[in-house]
Amino acid sequence: MSVLSALRPGHWIGLGLVAAVIATGAWTNVFGLLGGNTTDAKRLTACLQHHGVDMTALATSVGNPATLMRGAKDTNQVIHQAAKQGKIKNSDANLLMTCMHHVAH
Repeated sequence: MSVLSALRPGHWIGLGLVAAVIATGAWTNVFGLLGGNTTDAKRLTACLQHHGVDMTALATSVGNPATLMRGAKDTNQVIHQAAKQGKIKNSDANLLMTCMHHVAH
């Protein structure tokens, strides 16, 4: 008797559901295993674009949204330092901090 012939209909349904969940990629969104930072980075980018922040200046002076959302301890310091040096506008720095706080919570 083979292993597959020993499976009951309930087992087949369960295996089919597991295969469907894996095939659709839903498990990555549910558990945040692969793309959690990507989702946060997209939300941060959308927030910044909504407020009219210059994304080019931000990316060259502070970093891209994915880098910022990784949560480095010195992110606040880097943002404020870039604003002091005139690499980004103070208003953009404030909006960046507000959007990061909003996305993180």
